[in-house]
Amino acid sequence: MGNSNNKPDKSIEDDTIVEDEAKAFSAKRNKKRLDRDVEKETASLVARAKDGGVHKIVETINEMNESIGIRKDLAVQNGLLNALCAKAKSVTEASENTSRLDFHAAQAVISIGSLMQKLSEENQQYAASAISHTIALCCETCSCIAKIRVQKKYFVVDGMHIYILEALKIFNKDEKIVFWGVNALYHMSRDGPNIIVPSVKAIIDLDAKSILRTILLFQPDNKEVEAHVLLLLSVFDAVTTDDDMFLNNQKDRLLANGNSNTS
Repeated sequence: MGNSNNKPDKSIEDDTIVEDEAKAFSAKRNKKRLDRDVEKETASLVARAKDGGVHKIVETINEMNESIGIRKDLAVQNGLLNALCAKAKSVTEASENTSRLDFHAAQAVISIGSLMQKLSEENQQYAASAISHTIALCCETCSCIAKIRVQKKYFVVDGMHIYILEALKIFNKDEKIVFWGVNALYHMSRDGPNIIVPSVKAIIDLDAKSILRTILLFQPDNKEVEAHVLLLLSVFDAVTTDDDMFLNNQKDRLLANGNSNTS
């Protein structure tokens, strides 16, 4: 009697297992289909923006910034950042003055900075690794733009150093963000062999030395990061040393004038 009563229950249990497996398989299949659709849509959107040039890429980044929060949005932004970085790398001395490659006029740095700030906010629904990946791309894109000589006069105005230093402060343990962030600040600070003093002073004024030294404490075994940070700190030291020498010379001149007037 006991065995005969258990048979229907066993049959129902088996049917339930089969049904659950079918649902799981269907869910996986739907997810794959959704992923493929997202990839196609993302690729199409990025391709259209890329064909439109720097201004169109930035315009699309701004549009995506307004609706950031959907999984595909971050994938699109990553594609757009890569496209913008590629445009910056394609700039030559012959083409850097053309309007189609005017990153400042397109407000590229400001758009990138806005994205970085949005992703740095609390209560993000994205995975931490996804956020770090995109912010690293933002820093890399800034680094690419920072190498364009004709654009260098705009970086302080556009606030590149503000966005980068904020990212370095928050993500000081992330190797890629630190590498590209420091790289961007270095290229922002130099024009060939020459130091861009106003840019360096703007960076220093935001407590950059302290932020960079904290990075060294958090990544003591990363020799590549250490080399980049120390190189940037040496640029800072060169500017502050020159300032000290200037102030001392001014002081000596004032004292000399005072003594001559007294005599």
